[in-house]
Amino acid sequence: MASRTGPEGSISLNQDADLYATLLDDVTELSFSPSPKRAQWLHVAKGRVTLDGQHALKEGDGVAIRDEPVIALSQGNQAEVLLFDLATSG
Repeated sequence: MASRTGPEGSISLNQDADLYATLLDDVTELSFSPSPKRAQWLHVAKGRVTLDGQHALKEGDGVAIRDEPVIALSQGNQAEVLLFDLATSG
């Protein structure tokens, strides 16, 4: 949706951040491999989804993530999810 450089039609931001959006339902599974030394914020805008096979999240939930090699989303139930990939200061 949005990024530092605006590739592939995304909105260009004047920040060191990338924003991803996805819809997950039924058997759809999705994973994201963040770059080292970055942090992520996952926000469930709608529905329900499972994070890393063990954390059930519902509409309105948010999770700060740091130092994870892979972020895996599964078991979506009409889920609309935003993932912010952010620069860190250290």
